Amino acid sequence: MERLNEYKVGIAKLQNKDYYFDWQVGRDFFTSFEETFVENGSCKVKMTLRKSEALLHLTFDIEGTLELTCDRSLEKFDYPFYTEGTQILRFSDHSEQITDEMELIPRGIAEINVSQYIYELISLAVPMKKLHPRFQEEKNSNEELTLVYTSDKKVKEQNTEDTTDPRWEELKKIINK
Repeated sequence: MERLNEYKVGIAKLQNKDYYFDWQVGRDFFTSFEETFVENGSCKVKMTLRKSEALLHLTFDIEGTLELTCDRSLEKFDYPFYTEGTQILRFSDHSEQITDEMELIPRGIAEINVSQYIYELISLAVPMKKLHPRFQEEKNSNEELTLVYTSDKKVKEQNTEDTTDPRWEELKKIINK
């Protein structure tokens, strides 16, 4: 976790105004986390920190490419993405996670580490189904041809009659004798 020290932001001496931070995220960043969806990538992170008496409002803009593994072919490919998100850190007497975007932090805290917020935003940008770009074109052309649902009862009845294997009929005759 020492590699994540550059993502620490000292907040104790900050005045109530906006501050801007930039980071370049790479392989070292992703390998610092135990369970990772991404092992390699190159991203530019821009963060705006708006400090007020009661809270810190963090706004993230993240753009770059991630090296993903295709679910179909197991080939590595570059996935370009852009994501943005916010995190609100409200000063309180104790620490508590309220929602995904809101957290309570102790009043006397001197610094915060924003690496976990960056990692979560990047992880959410990874698609559920990771397909190499060459399969994306196939997927788009096949989507129009696939029939998923029909409400025609006759078609369903025909399908159930046709699915009976004639060999089962012969076996039933043998058992009945």
